[in-house]
Amino acid sequence: GLAGGTDPETCRLPFSPCAQSTSSASQAEVAALREERSAMAEKFDALIADRESVVLSRRQLEEEVQALQRSFDDAKRHNDGLQASLKSTIIERDGTVQQLAAAGEERDRLRDECGLLQNQVSSLDTGSRDTSQRLQDIDTQRRPGRPRRC
Repeated sequence: GLAGGTDPETCRLPFSPCAQSTSSASQAEVAALREERSAMAEKFDALIADRESVVLSRRQLEEEVQALQRSFDDAKRHNDGLQASLKSTIIERDGTVQQLAAAGEERDRLRDECGLLQNQVSSLDTGSRDTSQRLQDIDTQRRPGRPRRC
């Protein structure tokens, strides 16, 4: 064999210097692999936690979207109700405007009629005064000095 105990046949013996150095190297590799596996397990656990966090956030966002959709639907229903109320109010207002226009026309007609009646009353007053004056004149002519009594 080779000097220093590096003969392959000798390295197979568990207590040979070659086997012990090979064993130490293997143990170091195993320890490094274990550390790497542990680090990967931690990364995996972190990824799982991140995934769970993302799933939870997604659920929360979906719930918020649903709540916003319900709020939007409620607001739309309220808006539809307000629009219907506004249409009803406009119809009532239009009816009131028509009633006011008709009342204005009736007022104008009554004003004209009242003016005609005032003219007739004025004419009747004038006629009545004229008639009273004529009657007084006639009475004075029939009985001088004695006015007629009513």
